[in-house]
This record gives sequence, structure tokens and C-alpha cells, in this order.
Amino acid sequence: MDTYRGFTIVELLIVIVVIAILAALSVVGYTNIQQRVKNTAKVSVVQQSVKLVQLYRASNDDYPQSPSGNNFCLTTDNMCTSYNGTPNPSSNATLMNHLREYGTPIAQSGDSTTDARYGITYSHLPGRTLESQPNPVLIIFFLEGLNQDCSGRISGMVSVNDSGANNYAPAERSQGNSGGKTRCYVMFPN
Repeated sequence: MDTYRGFTIVELLIVIVVIAILAALSVVGYTNIQQRVKNTAKVSVVQQSVKLVQLYRASNDDYPQSPSGNNFCLTTDNMCTSYNGTPNPSSNATLMNHLREYGTPIAQSGDSTTDARYGITYSHLPGRTLESQPNPVLIIFFLEGLNQDCSGRISGMVSVNDSGANNYAPAERSQGNSGGKTRCYVMFPN
């Protein structure tokens, strides 16, 4: 007589638990990989935009500015927010025209505009300082995830933190997290 031995309920539960743990680990790993890919793409876009600003400065001995305001989106789609998530209303046409003399400005930052904070903001404020030395340009962008390291991401730039009264100091990360993202401030070195 043939006897068939099936799996017990305990054995089946163990298999289900092991599969659930493996699935949970792969979802977490996949999410981290997506975050790193988005952040790498964002850093690349910021780096390309910074190079155009550096070329402008090398030719004009000053940073680009406009009489219509201090903050501009650093992409041609003109889609960005300030550090607190307020959409930037300023037209960046003058800034883009200046940068086109040195290359092609980036079309989009790669962020979803349905997020609370997105884009790359170029801010020119004559009274701004870096370690008490005049330094008018601040570039703001957002990395996916909380507490991401902003330092060393953009070559030729200094990651900074606002020390108050528009005096900035070097820092690994900027002033914190905003809407599930890390806010990064970078400046040109003195």
C-alpha cells in the first residue's frame, strides 16, 4: 500500500514566512537602488548646470544675475521650488539666455513636480557670505530620502549650511529634510 506524506501545516507556515522575509528584503533593496539612481541623475544635472555658471563667471568676472529677482530655476522648464517648497514664480529667461552663450542649459531637473519640493534653484544675493567672505551664489536642490550626504557630490562646489543672517559655513548636509527629501545647499568656494 502506497502512503503519501504531505507537508504539515507548520512546514508550510515556515516556508511562507521565509518567502515573506525574502520578499520584504528585496523590496527594501529595490527602493534603495531607485533612490540612489535618482540621486545620481540629479547630481549629474546639477553638475552640468554648475559648469555653465562657472563658464559664465570665467568670461564675465561675475555670476549671472537679473534685475527681476534673486532666485531662478536652473533648468529651461523653469520648474523649481524654494527651500520651503514654494514654487518659484520668477522668469528665468534672462539667466537661460546668459547660460546659452556657454552651452545648452538642462531642460529638466528630473524631479516630479507633484512632489512638494523639486527642481534646482539658483539664488544670487549680493550680501550672502561663505565663512564671512562675500559669496553671492547659492544653489539649492533636493536628494531623495532623508539625511542624504550632500558634501562632495558636486565637484568644484562647497556643501554649506546657513549659519544665520545669510552667512553660510561648510557642512556635510544642509539644514535638514523636507517632504521626504534632503535639502542640499552648495556654493562656489571662495
